[in-house]
Amino acid sequence: MLFGIGKQPPTDPVELSHWRRKRRWLAISDLSALPAFATVSVAVTVYSNFPPVVSVLLTMIMGALGFGFLLNGLQFFIRRELKMENTP
Repeated sequence: MLFGIGKQPPTDPVELSHWRRKRRWLAISDLSALPAFATVSVAVTVYSNFPPVVSVLLTMIMGALGFGFLLNGLQFFIRRELKMENTP
């Protein structure tokens, strides 16, 4: 369980509010992972004076990781719009 967020919402109203906020910010961070990973990999190769091929390969590898996070974040927002927020 990432950041201590359970899949089932708590019964206490205060904890439920915190749970929803954590899930929302986790989804937002998932959406920002793809551009962040691409930027970091390009910056590393530019500042390390690596050839452009290394930059492309690192961006592809980091993009593959970021794409999974992007899909996870999109899934959260789509489920919320369809009123399926609490389904696993």
